[in-house]
Amino acid sequence: TRLKGFGDRVMFYQGSFLDEGWWRVLPAPFDAVVSSQAIHEVRDSARIPQLYGEMRRLLRPQGIMLIADEVNDGDKTEKHLLSVDEHEKALLGAGFDNFRNLLVAGDLVLFTAQAS
Repeated sequence: TRLKGFGDRVMFYQGSFLDEGWWRVLPAPFDAVVSSQAIHEVRDSARIPQLYGEMRRLLRPQGIMLIADEVNDGDKTEKHLLSVDEHEKALLGAGFDNFRNLLVAGDLVLFTAQAS
């Protein structure tokens, strides 16, 4: 309700990016895609670069991706997670640049990248 004043300039989508073609139903392009603690739920680290490519298709050139998610760090290594460096590499490979790590809180990291 706080964003009601933005009218049709804001869209919320609740669905599963585990579903094949999940992104095709969305009225792209968008200025931004935001994901909060969802990427790791893919439970397959090899799928994450493909997911980033799908998200890139939703963005205008110079659009922003903002992600907060659980990562592998020096104290934690789980098979389904990526490290911050691996996320950066996956995003660059999917057509993003200007990767920035904004905040680290233990194994939760907030980072952004821009669509090339």
